[in-house]
Amino acid sequence: MNWQIESEDQLQKLAHAILERFPKERVFLLIGDMGSGKTTLIKQICTALGVVSAMGSPSFAVVNEYFSPERGKIFHFDLYRVKSDRELAELGFSEYLESGHYCFIEWPDLGKDFYDDFLVVQILMQGEVRRIIVSKDVNYEST
Repeated sequence: MNWQIESEDQLQKLAHAILERFPKERVFLLIGDMGSGKTTLIKQICTALGVVSAMGSPSFAVVNEYFSPERGKIFHFDLYRVKSDRELAELGFSEYLESGHYCFIEWPDLGKDFYDDFLVVQILMQGEVRRIIVSKDVNYEST
């Protein structure tokens, strides 16, 4: 799947479309340059899932937990500052991924040995336009 997004309104529609198209997916790997909109897209998806509390980037906390009355717990990870897979293991990363709850992961490269089943959301910037590609594949050598 491939979308070109030029507005916040289109991003909201995309969030709903991703959830409708992939209703069984629970682990989402978001790949994109700094400032490409990974956190913004995750917020839109979480809103579509029914999260009403404040949401933000877990850059320093590594993981934020949100709650949806309809969907339960939702986890948002930012692995940018994580130094090793040992750190992820100590965090209980596998347990989060295996929980059956939604897990949205920014900068997922470090955790690649932990993922079994996942959906990749890649964001490419072309000026002010985001090109968003959603697939079941990731090539870590190109990220």
